[in-house]
Amino acid sequence: ASREAWRGSAAGSSIFAAAKSAVATFLRSLDGELQTTGVGVSIIYPMGPVDTLHNRRALGRDKEATLIHPESIAQALIDAALSGQGGRLLEVPVYPPRAKG
Repeated sequence: ASREAWRGSAAGSSIFAAAKSAVATFLRSLDGELQTTGVGVSIIYPMGPVDTLHNRRALGRDKEATLIHPESIAQALIDAALSGQGGRLLEVPVYPPRAKG
């Protein structure tokens, strides 16, 4: 999903927020439907731009330190997948690194 789906707002990108919110709602509904099957569902919310070539070009070098590394998202997926014993991770926000300085 995305930060916009987590927060429920995105000034200037309402269609994007609606699409990401629809994905999150679909996955929460799917989680309800699968509750008796042992199949888990998790929603990962990058809470900012992810470190991709496109985002590096669009945001410029001064913003590179605030991009979320794909490895952090991968780790959130692994943590969610392995969390089934005694609890589960349904919605996991992944925040950008803190600004240094």
